[in-house]
Amino acid sequence: MEAGAIVKLGSIVRVRLFDGKIVQGEVKAIIETRAGDRRGAVMRVRVNSLYTYNPVLLDVVDGRTNLKKGDMVRVVNLPGCPKANVMNHCHVADPETDRFIGLVCCNSLEPITPDDLALGDAILRVSRVSKRDTEKKLRSHARKSENETESW
Repeated sequence: MEAGAIVKLGSIVRVRLFDGKIVQGEVKAIIETRAGDRRGAVMRVRVNSLYTYNPVLLDVVDGRTNLKKGDMVRVVNLPGCPKANVMNHCHVADPETDRFIGLVCCNSLEPITPDDLALGDAILRVSRVSKRDTEKKLRSHARKSENETESW
């Protein structure tokens, strides 16, 4: 049977395994995989890039984060910790707050689509603007406080 072949439940199939052996059996279940699935390939990530979290089995079984499928994350390097892609793992943070989330398998991260990219850019733009506005308000408040103390 070739990869990507369409089969029905209950049909008998012959499959060649990686070691060359041919096995025959009945189809008991059909598992749907992600489009463009790269199982077996090692996903490499870039630091400070945005990704969508789609957990692989390792992160589902032994998940150390509270991330849900579809969450947007930023890959970060932490001081004193292995860099991203070492042993196929990386540290991730919230793209809005840069708060550390945890360690995930690199294969659980998918590059974001253009639609997600627009959303991610909007989130970053809003966070930058809100941070700038907050700092501006703090400075103006500090100036008002100084002016009030000088007038006494």
